[in-house]
This record gives sequence, C-alpha cells and structure tokens, in this order.
Amino acid sequence: MTFDETRAVFRRQREAFASLFPAVSRAQLYIVRRPCPDAWTPCAGRDLAWMVNGDVHLLARALKRGRDVVGALLAHELGHAADASRHLPGSEQRADDLAAVILGKPIRYTAADAVQTFGAGAWPRPLHLHR
Repeated sequence: MTFDETRAVFRRQREAFASLFPAVSRAQLYIVRRPCPDAWTPCAGRDLAWMVNGDVHLLARALKRGRDVVGALLAHELGHAADASRHLPGSEQRADDLAAVILGKPIRYTAADAVQTFGAGAWPRPLHLHR
C-alpha cells in the first residue's frame, strides 16, 4: 500500500469509530520510518503498530503486508483508542472486538506470524500473544 492509501483507510476507519466514540475523531496517524517501534530496542517482525495517547503509529514496513493487514492493524489500534478500559486485562481482544463491531468484519491473525489481518487467519487472538 502507499502512504496515501494507508491514510485514506485510516480516515475512513477513524470516522466509523468516532460515530460511537467521539474522542477517537482526534486520533492522528503517524507512519514511522524506522525498523522497530523503539529505535534502540530490537523488535519482533510482528511488531508493526501501536497506540500512544490516542494516536496510531504504524511502521512503514507494514505497508508491504497489503491492505488486509494494514487495515486490521489500524482497526486494532483504533480499538485501543476507543477502549476506556485499555489498561485492564483483556485489552488486546477488546480492541479486536470493538473493531469488529464498528467495522463489521472480524480481525483475524495470520498463520505465519500472528499479525492482525482482515484476510484468512485464526480467531480469536492466539493465546501465545499478549492479552
């Protein structure tokens, strides 16, 4: 996906989330041009997106994964932004569940590396991942 295509998907999803969670309308998307979320710490290949203070950060390398993965990563992070209980146990599955309700399609996990996708994959979130 291109940066512009990614931003367009984000805007559409943010609008859908904001219809039920108005605070999400303030969320911004930051496409980060570095290999890992933290430039000083190694990361796993599946570490592609995160949410800070209601804003979504997406590593540029995620765009190579295609529309289904990028869309699901963005949706999952917006699910965190909408979740008032995001610091409580179960927040990862709640983010997926919120995204599925709002966008009308479940977030699944790829077989190869357990990355969020709207394509084929496992549901619910695999047990070996952070809950």
